[in-house]
Amino acid sequence: MLKHGWRGCRADMVVADRHDEDRDMNDSHSSGMLRAYMPVISVMVRLIDLVLIVLSLYLPFKIYGVNAFELEYSMAAALGLVMFFLLSEPFGLYRADRGAPMSAAAKNLALVWTAVVLVLLLAGYMTKTSQTFSRVVVASWIAVAPLCMFAWRICAALAAGYFRRKGYNKRRVAVAGAGKLGESVLQGLAERPWLGMDVVGLFDDDPAKLGKTVSGTKVLGPIDQALDMAESKEVDIVVVTLPLREELRVSRIISRLSDTTASLYIVPDVLSYSMLKSRWMELNGLPVVSLFDTPAHGFQSLVKRIEDVVLALVMLVLASPLMLLIALGIKLDSKGKVLFRQKRYGLDGREIVVLKFRTMRAHADDTAAQARRGDARVTRIGHILRQASLDELPQLFNVLMGEMSIVGPRPHAAPHNEHYRKLIFGYMTRHMVKPGITGWAQVNGWRGETEILDKMRKRVEFDMWYIRNWNLWLDFKIIGLTLVKGFINKNAY
Repeated sequence: MLKHGWRGCRADMVVADRHDEDRDMNDSHSSGMLRAYMPVISVMVRLIDLVLIVLSLYLPFKIYGVNAFELEYSMAAALGLVMFFLLSEPFGLYRADRGAPMSAAAKNLALVWTAVVLVLLLAGYMTKTSQTFSRVVVASWIAVAPLCMFAWRICAALAAGYFRRKGYNKRRVAVAGAGKLGESVLQGLAERPWLGMDVVGLFDDDPAKLGKTVSGTKVLGPIDQALDMAESKEVDIVVVTLPLREELRVSRIISRLSDTTASLYIVPDVLSYSMLKSRWMELNGLPVVSLFDTPAHGFQSLVKRIEDVVLALVMLVLASPLMLLIALGIKLDSKGKVLFRQKRYGLDGREIVVLKFRTMRAHADDTAAQARRGDARVTRIGHILRQASLDELPQLFNVLMGEMSIVGPRPHAAPHNEHYRKLIFGYMTRHMVKPGITGWAQVNGWRGETEILDKMRKRVEFDMWYIRNWNLWLDFKIIGLTLVKGFINKNAY
C-alpha cells in the first residue's frame, strides 16, 4: 500500500510529538545549513503571502486607471490580512511537512482564502458598503490572490527540490525494520530525491538479514546501531517499520530516542491492510486511522449525486427511442416480460432491486448461475443485448432513484455476493459506495464470466483502485472508455 500511496515521509506515518523543522540539529553539518534559519524563513513565508494579498488588490487599481486606494479598499485589505493570518494556522497552511503533496497545499490555501472572502462579503453586507466596491476589482482580487500565493509555493518547492538534489539541506535517515514496510519506505524515498532525505542504512535485529540488500540499501546491523547513530547525531531521522506485535521493541525505541534530537517516524503496518481511502482522524483528541471507512460522504458525495442525476436524465432522453425498440424486440422474440428484476447489494450492503432488459428465459434468482458461452437460457435478442451491454440501460432508473451510480463497482447477484465474500478478502468493501452501471474493472476487460476465482479477484482489485482514486474526471474517463470500447466485449455471453 505504501508503495503507491507514498506522499513523502509523513503522509502514512505516525510522527513523534515534536516538529523537527523547528529544532536546531547539528547546524555545523552542511546538508542542514537551513535549519538554523527556520524561524526567519517561517516569518518570511508568511510575509510573502501578506504582501501578495495586498499587491493583488493594488494592481487592479493601476490596470483599471484608479490612482490610489480608497478608504473602503484599505479597510477591506486590512481585514483580509488579519483574517488570513488568523485562519492560516488552524488550517495548517504553514505546516512544514517535507514532501507533502502540492495538492494538500492547494486545498488548504483554497479553504483559507474562501473563508476570508466569505468574511469580507459578510462584512460588506452587514455594513452596507458592498455597493461602493468595484465588482471588477473585487473579482480580480478574489481570483488573482490565491493564484499568486500558489504560484510562489510551486516555485519555492521546485527550488527546494533542486537544491536538495544538489546535496543541500538534506536529512539523513535510518530505517529500522527490513520487512515489506521498510522496503516500501525505501522505494518511496528513492523515487523522490527532491525530498532531500538520504538513507544512510537499513537496520534489523534478525541476524539472517545482516548484510543483505533491500531496494538498493544494505542491512548494516541491529536496530540498536541506528539508535546509537541517532544519539551521536549521525542521523537526523529514524523511521520504524516494525509490525504492531513488536510493541515492546517499539516502546524501547521511543524511550531511547526521546533523549535525542532525532525525529522519529513510525509506519503502522495496519495501513498495509487498507482497502479504501485510509485517513487519520481524531476521536475525542485521540489519533485513529480509518481503514474500512466509506468515502461516500461529504461534498464529494454531493458532486457524485449531481453527476449521476444529470447524466442519467440526458442518457434516458437520448436512449429512449432505442429502449422502446429493444422492448418491442424482446416481446416479439420471446413473448415474455420485458424487464428482469434481480436482487443485488447496493450501498452499505443494503438490498436493492436492479432493473435490466430480459435476456434469458425465466429462472429463479436464488439459483441463478453466471451466463456461459453458448448458454441455452439466453434468447436470440438477449445475446445481442448482452454483448453490447444494452441490457443495462434500464438501470438508469436505478440511478435516478439513488440506488446506483453511472460509474461504480458493478453489482453482482445476491447469491454470487454471498459466495465470493467468503473467498476474497475485502470483497464487501465494494459496497461502501453505490454500485455502477459501468466501472473501472469493466473498461479494463474484467467483465463477463468469472469461472476462476482469480478473475473475480482482479475485478475486485480494479474496483478498489477506483474507490481509492475516485474523482469527477476519472468518472468521465470511464464513461468515455465505455463508449469507445466498453460496450462490445468478447467476455459477455
